[in-house]
Amino acid sequence: MRKKQDIMWEQSTLWESVEKWVTKYLKKSHSEYRKLQAKAMRIVEENPALRILINSMEGIVLTPEDHKALHKYIETKDEMTIFEYEYYYLAG
Repeated sequence: MRKKQDIMWEQSTLWESVEKWVTKYLKKSHSEYRKLQAKAMRIVEENPALRILINSMEGIVLTPEDHKALHKYIETKDEMTIFEYEYYYLAG
């Protein structure tokens, strides 16, 4: 017989709750996470091509500078994801 927890997990509501809690907690409590978030936003603001790439399904050609900015953006988002994974683990 399946437990209620198993059913909730299968419906992913539990995961969504943990995900929301972790990001809310990190935004509120960790200055390094907030700095990374601000850095990612700044990279996108400074590179209009990235804004198009991230926010639309439109095809786009990146300049070498845009390509470097994209790498910085991805690295920054990866650092944020590492923070999030640590807290997913801690949330158990």
